[in-house]
Amino acid sequence: NSERVMSYTIRAGNESDISSLTSVFCRSVRGTAFGEYSPAQVDAWAGRGTMERFGELFASGLQFWLAENESGVIGYAAVASHGYLHSLFVLPEWQRKGVATGLLKRSVGFAAEAGAGRLGSEVSLTAEPFFLHAGFVREREQNVLVDGLYLKSLVMGLEIKIPGSG
Repeated sequence: NSERVMSYTIRAGNESDISSLTSVFCRSVRGTAFGEYSPAQVDAWAGRGTMERFGELFASGLQFWLAENESGVIGYAAVASHGYLHSLFVLPEWQRKGVATGLLKRSVGFAAEAGAGRLGSEVSLTAEPFFLHAGFVREREQNVLVDGLYLKSLVMGLEIKIPGSG
């Protein structure tokens, strides 16, 4: 049996993608975070994925990168040019297939081209192994208040090489 390579493309996102982004966010959180967070914490976290919230994120100037295939959006990353990775989510059925790695590479490249020498992020406990494998360093733990519940997360960072800096 040969395994068919599943393909996807990465493109810049825009506000017309908000519905797809809310779906990816909620499905990703609900499908993967149950090992490290309680059901109530997962519900609170997933509840943040509203159309209004994504509208605010687009208005804040974040650059969204979307991974999609013939069935639609399967993952996304949102990054600020000053070197802050706001989010990186992939549908559960597309995890461990290189999608998050592709989105992260695009985000690092975007930040590097903008002159950022470091990419920081606030990472869930669920995502920590992925970010460690990608070269991020764990800087500290934090507790984030979401709808009256505290969720533990990690502040992590990655030094990046700026193009043309030698």
